[in-house]
Amino acid sequence: MCLLSSPQDQDFRALKGEPSLFGDWFTGFVHEGRNYGGRYLAEFDTRMLPFVDHVQGSGIAAPRILECGCFEGGHTTAIAMKVAGARVTAVDAREDSLRRALQLAELRRCGNIEFHRDDLDDPQMAFTKEYDFIYCVGLLYHLRWPAAFISRCAASAPKLWLWTVLCSEREADHIEGDYRGRLYHEPVEHPLSGVRDRSFFLKLGSLHGMLALAGYRTVTLLQREEMKDGTGPAVLLSASK
Repeated sequence: MCLLSSPQDQDFRALKGEPSLFGDWFTGFVHEGRNYGGRYLAEFDTRMLPFVDHVQGSGIAAPRILECGCFEGGHTTAIAMKVAGARVTAVDAREDSLRRALQLAELRRCGNIEFHRDDLDDPQMAFTKEYDFIYCVGLLYHLRWPAAFISRCAASAPKLWLWTVLCSEREADHIEGDYRGRLYHEPVEHPLSGVRDRSFFLKLGSLHGMLALAGYRTVTLLQREEMKDGTGPAVLLSASK
């Protein structure tokens, strides 16, 4: 399923009279000097802003970027606006999230984004093209088969930008092949969850093993943190073939 920006000129005049239009969003955004939506201001995310610098410093004139798990389009639109010449393909499994992302892209007049609905644990179209960069923030730990996903990423783009929650050593009670971690029961009815009832949280060593096996020769750890909700440690890394 492909959701493209509407050819109609929608300036969202309703924003001025009905800011509650975005009241149930998780994503917050700034429009004409006012804040709308939720408390999470994605356009200022410290996981996304270094990616913009990374792409801008690559020397690629019209970078092709695949965003895996675009949610409501906060990162998508920020990248599309900040990276000159960027062509962004944004994918998510949830139709409701994609419709909101499309709405935000129209508001911000981002004509350089294509939105597609695809299940990234069983993708049909996301990896059928080649890209220069894959941007994946907040998705990997919601997948049931992360090794297959990482392999597909490596086959489609030479560079991967990845943020994910991991499994701590003391909780690593599940083994699949050469990889250790834990199974997590996803609350699939929640819009921030995975779309399957279980996902596989990896240990950091297993994540590095997956990246190496997929063909990434250089992996740079950029950030490490402990999640405040207690779900585990989290890392931001850049991987290159």
